[in-house]
Amino acid sequence: MNFPLSIRFKIFALSPQIFVEDSTGSSVCYVKQKLFRLREKIELFQNSTRQQLIATIEADRIIDFSAKYTFKSASGSPLGS
Repeated sequence: MNFPLSIRFKIFALSPQIFVEDSTGSSVCYVKQKLFRLREKIELFQNSTRQQLIATIEADRIIDFSAKYTFKSASGSPLGS
């Protein structure tokens, strides 16, 4: 990974999508938020093909006020919150 990182947002999409690339144009990660979920769930993939999951971020409640977000690895083991 070479710095600086470039972040692109897909504006005209149903669910939020973020593309992160390094200075050489190589994909660092792809972020997609699940659409129509009561509790937030964000998935981080290696690239936009969405074949290799890196991690997930999940909220513990429906309402975002005072929600705790848990970071989990691809295998489901918690990394932190």
